[in-house]
Amino acid sequence: MIAQALTKLRPGATWTIRGEESYSNIEWTDSEQSKPTEQEVLAEAARLQAEFEYNQYRRDRARAYPRIQDQLDMLYWDKIKGTNTWQEAVEAIKTQYPKPD
Repeated sequence: MIAQALTKLRPGATWTIRGEESYSNIEWTDSEQSKPTEQEVLAEAARLQAEFEYNQYRRDRARAYPRIQDQLDMLYWDKIKGTNTWQEAVEAIKTQYPKPD
């Protein structure tokens, strides 16, 4: 997350990480923007990690939902037959992967 944090903190800045991704391995090559402090980078990395973890339910749901073409077919047949197949399928996925509080 160090690389993502640097990109968020200093958009367009030039830098390289040599070896393992850690603050001490950042080689700052940008002459227009100052290198963020270790505290800034670690705080932003923690924020990005928390955001990533919070949004896990979205990634899980996206993998579980039927393809759009299949959902449209469900909706069509629900309309014809007076059923709720699509709604039930979506509700089951939302129940399986709830949005965090």
